[in-house]
Amino acid sequence: DRDRGGERGPRKAPRGGFAMYRIAVGKRHRVEPRQIVGALANEGGLRRDDFGAIQIRPDFSLVELPSPLPAGTLERLSDTRISGRLIELRPDTGGPRRRDDDRGDDARGRKPRHGSPRD
Repeated sequence: DRDRGGERGPRKAPRGGFAMYRIAVGKRHRVEPRQIVGALANEGGLRRDDFGAIQIRPDFSLVELPSPLPAGTLERLSDTRISGRLIELRPDTGGPRRRDDDRGDDARGRKPRHGSPRD
């Protein structure tokens, strides 16, 4: 039932009763499904049957978890680490995070010029 995930390929829709969550550890961090299950179960209080498919990508992993998560689970997992890295568990939006949102760049990837009028 576990998908070790290729570097590419479509994201599978979560099965009924589950939602897809993203964690910030992947193949480059030498993470394995058993480490993900162990960390989320131990720190978040999840049971074995609370896990669906796990897809490990180069820089992140996708994990099917119950929808909705039991109360307090996200908070308990906020400081959880796997292979020394914070997992940063969050619902998966299905696409890459836009870097220009973080830097304040415009749609063409340029930094705004401060002090000059904008049209």
